Amino acid sequence: MENNKSIKGGREIMRLYAIDILRGIAAFGIVGCHLMLSPRTNAGSWVTHFCDMNVAVFAVLAGCFTYVHNEWGGVWPTIKHRLVRLLPLYFFWSLVFLAATFMFKTVAHDDMSQYRQTGFWLKVVFQGNASCHLWFIIALVYTQIAALFLMRWKLPVALPLILAITGIALSVALRNWYGTYFFRLFGFVWLGIALRTIANGTWRFYAVWTAVALVLHVLLAGILHRFLRDLLVVVPLVLLAVQVSKAFPSVPSWVLSLARTLGATSLGVYLIHPLVTRFNGCLIARLCPPPYGIPSVLLDWSLSWGCAFILAWACLRLPYLRRLVQ
Repeated sequence: MENNKSIKGGREIMRLYAIDILRGIAAFGIVGCHLMLSPRTNAGSWVTHFCDMNVAVFAVLAGCFTYVHNEWGGVWPTIKHRLVRLLPLYFFWSLVFLAATFMFKTVAHDDMSQYRQTGFWLKVVFQGNASCHLWFIIALVYTQIAALFLMRWKLPVALPLILAITGIALSVALRNWYGTYFFRLFGFVWLGIALRTIANGTWRFYAVWTAVALVLHVLLAGILHRFLRDLLVVVPLVLLAVQVSKAFPSVPSWVLSLARTLGATSLGVYLIHPLVTRFNGCLIARLCPPPYGIPSVLLDWSLSWGCAFILAWACLRLPYLRRLVQ
């Protein structure tokens, strides 16, 4: 049995290993958001239906870590740390996806006029348009810096929750505007900050709540906006991970090792998977003719995650690439 504690800044900190495991599960789920199998069948639609909510899980976990980092290091050192951490990662992967997209367009003889438009390059720099999923990273920069700046002052307990509700409400109301993604992330990051102040409840209570919420997530599809259904699931799921870590602080060493591996590779899987998904989708499309059933979709999903995980794990072994995937 290995104790789940570490020392940071002269303070003993309990490492929430279940949060790291949840990060890995969320990364596995997000792979399904970019499956390339087409035409989309009911099997593929149900996979993406469950995968979309993992973006909210990632955002809430980012809020949890924003709160913890602020507690550890203070506001300005933490802001500097987050900028140094996120901006090089964002610009590196923007270049990677720009090069990959240029190559794909060249091979397919697609229209290349966008590369001559100033607006396109501004969106690449400020909105994450080098690849559709990179919006999350640049939005995280904006949101975390704003959150850390506000946390210079002792905030009223209700303010993070109010900001979370405001962001999620705006993302629902402005569903046809690109900025809805930024409000979505803003709301869920502040939700993560708010959840770190909650200490009540047992892991069994949140486990039951999570199970019920997952059922409702399915039953309310087409009735309730998906961001609100995500909210229904992500709250008990994150609180379950926190309470499990606190209820069982001493766990077998292999559990901690698995948690560290999943936590360390989760961002790398998120960043790398659209590239491998593109290639795997083309491969499976040749092996499995449409229409695509559940076996083809799950094969595409699993193969894409496996390739992205292996690449992320390999990059962690290289000192110069580690900071770009972890």
